[in-house]
Amino acid sequence: MQLSPSLAHAIKEPISAIVINAGTALWLLNVQPTNMEAVRRLLARVVDDGMRLGGTVDRNVG
Repeated sequence: MQLSPSLAHAIKEPISAIVINAGTALWLLNVQPTNMEAVRRLLARVVDDGMRLGGTVDRNVG
């Protein structure tokens, strides 16, 4: 199965956001003092992007 360019973009964009936000959250956890509120915000974005990705897959598969 080959994805259309628009569907591929719709999938890759939130994956990129998840990787960037999770990586930044990990970096912040290593900084002293850790800004826990910033980590919480980043992890909330990871959850939101994961939910958005799931919605994209649900709408386009099956």
